[in-house]
Amino acid sequence: MLGLTARPFGDIIYASKKFASGEFSYRINVNASGELKKLSETLNAMAEEINAKMKELEFRRQELEAVFASMTEATIVVDKRGNIAAMNSSAERIFGLMVGDASGKSLIEIFRNAELSVMASEAVSSGKPVSRELEILTP
Repeated sequence: MLGLTARPFGDIIYASKKFASGEFSYRINVNASGELKKLSETLNAMAEEINAKMKELEFRRQELEAVFASMTEATIVVDKRGNIAAMNSSAERIFGLMVGDASGKSLIEIFRNAELSVMASEAVSSGKPVSRELEILTP
């Protein structure tokens, strides 16, 4: 009797580890009944739902990335501390920067423009985009 109930638990534990490592396409094949069957079905349904959400998020990320890359306006994304998190190719071209060189650095450090830094602070504190025309001199 012990061997018959230990195997389904082992299968469930194995599947849980697969799910924890991000393998949400894995499914539990438990030939059990009662509570173990319900648990297996629930975990499989959860993994299926997470897998679908992950695919949707990846699609949205790619969609946003495409829009971001195709924008003609220079667009710079900053984190909560005002450090550069991303910039599109227009920003790279206009300012003569590479995102790798600017990533993680503060706007003031890269652009030496107090007004730009103030704009970023406004956006971070309000949680809303800030748009203004600025004159930034580049070498």
